[in-house]
Amino acid sequence: MSPRPSTQSYTCAFAVQDALDAAKTLLDTTRHPVLPEDSDHSYDDKHALVDAMTNVAIAASITILERLGLSKTMLEEVLQKVHTEHKPIALHFEMRQGCTFVKEAERKIVVSEVEVETTASGILERLISGSSEVRVKNTVLEYHWNVTAPYKLVLRIGDSEEIPLAYRENVTTTMIVLGSLNQ
Repeated sequence: MSPRPSTQSYTCAFAVQDALDAAKTLLDTTRHPVLPEDSDHSYDDKHALVDAMTNVAIAASITILERLGLSKTMLEEVLQKVHTEHKPIALHFEMRQGCTFVKEAERKIVVSEVEVETTASGILERLISGSSEVRVKNTVLEYHWNVTAPYKLVLRIGDSEEIPLAYRENVTTTMIVLGSLNQ
């Protein structure tokens, strides 16, 4: 007579199977997400989804502010003023743009390259035979400009207080614009 398995081993096998099924369902839904309107759900599911997405948006905003220079201590102070003093806060980005002409210059550019082979027979073969490269160049006008764009990013609390987050005064780029070819 063969030994009969205990009910405990059956229960363990069912629990493992249930866990595997739950894991498969979870992996399937995360790999193949669907819109809430396309799946069966309850009101609580919608509430949980909105709650989760709001928390993600808040965490992303705080991370951006931290990367811009707002420390955790400064953030706590700002939140304190918002809650206790009921002051509004706003994020302001200010930028000035400027453009100054530097110079006009001519530059020669290679339009095409051609390899020419020269051959001769007889006594001239040693002197003339060979290949040479011919480059066709053209003159282009270059216009040099300095473009400046200093900026300031501040967090304004109420009407009077500002917390600077990012500030760049010396932002200059040299831009070269090519004009028409002189023919």
